[in-house]
Order: sequence, then structure tokens, then C-alpha cells
Amino acid sequence: MNEFRCGNGPGDNGGARLDEYSDANIAFHQAIIKMSGCALLADMTENMFIHMRAIRRITIHQENRAARSIADHLRIIEALECRDPELAERLAREHTLGLAAHVEAHGDFLDGTREQGTET
Repeated sequence: MNEFRCGNGPGDNGGARLDEYSDANIAFHQAIIKMSGCALLADMTENMFIHMRAIRRITIHQENRAARSIADHLRIIEALECRDPELAERLAREHTLGLAAHVEAHGDFLDGTREQGTET
């Protein structure tokens, strides 16, 4: 967890830093899933991360998502470090559902991708 707490979040270096953070964000989620010790969950979500990378690369640039994501991650890390699984679970769920709500509200770009995929 320390590498995520002390890692480089998006700074003032523009889009390149956000793309770097986007990759670190996926790694954070994969680490949390791995810590669950559930191989089935890890296998199931690995396929989802292929799609999430594309979505995250777009959404991370919208409405200060990167800063909010970092704050969410730090709260989740703190709950894990305090060995408070109920709080960590609640925060992780809120974080995930927050992204889902954001994509639902601002995910028009997915409609174009879906339409392009069905035209071939």
C-alpha cells in the first residue's frame, strides 16, 4: 500500500501525468483485488480491466476525476491500514459506484464506440 500512498499522482505535467496515473489507478484496483485472496474474483475482473483501461483513460481527464480518485484511494488505504474492513468495503463500493455514475452521466463516447463496433 505504501507505494500507492507515496506514488506519483497527477501533477502539473498535463495529460502525460494523467495517463501515468491512469495506469497506476488500474494497478491499485488490481492490488486490492489480489489482497482479497479470491482467485475467482481476480480472474473475473482481469477481463474487465481490459475495458476499464479504455474508459479510465477518457474519464480521468473529466471533472477533476483524478484528484477525487486519489482522495478515494487514500481513504481506502487508511481504512485498510487501520484494519477496518467494513469501512474499506464501504469506501471501495462508493468509489466504484461513483465511477459508474460518472460514466452513466458522461459516457456518451461509449455509444459511438458501440455503434462503430456493430457497423463492421
